Amino acid sequence: MKLRHIFVLGLFVLFSQLAVAKKSSVEFDRESDLIPPDILYLRKALEAQEDGFRDSAMRYFKKSAAFGNNDAKYFVGIMNIQEKDWAEGYAWLKLVPAGTVEIDKTMPQIESLIKEGEKSSGMKKYEKLIKKYNADMELKHREEWASNIEVTGTRQKGLSAMRGVTVQTQYGRVITGSDLQRMVKEFVYEYGN
Repeated sequence: MKLRHIFVLGLFVLFSQLAVAKKSSVEFDRESDLIPPDILYLRKALEAQEDGFRDSAMRYFKKSAAFGNNDAKYFVGIMNIQEKDWAEGYAWLKLVPAGTVEIDKTMPQIESLIKEGEKSSGMKKYEKLIKKYNADMELKHREEWASNIEVTGTRQKGLSAMRGVTVQTQYGRVITGSDLQRMVKEFVYEYGN
């Protein structure tokens, strides 16, 4: 009987964690501005990297990159190069547009060091990555995030659930639902502008 309770409890924990994965959350800075999720993941990645947790850092950088964060793409590329995975690093660095981060200085250096076979392999990996990390897919990812923001106290999600509500930030400031909608829309539709 005790074993059955543990099994049921285990299933409950598993399913509750799966349900949480679909929810999106929002955080605000001291000025009550939305901290975009790509920046939150980027911060987590940098903290994990600083603490020596390379795998966690890589996972958070990739989550940030899925929203379109070019800094995160750059860091994934550099981390792979540091691990001597030249092809993977090259592929990720190819995702970073010219004029972004340090790519204009880094890419010529990488191209002078990478072997032709690794470069060719990197281009094949890039062709696979660009299917997930492109403007359309990144917009879709931001839209999914916005549609999964759950308004506390309701079972409603997304932009329409924000109408008529007020949100108190972790710093005690109050944000109207319309201001929250505006900030979320700016992140989703004006990303990088």
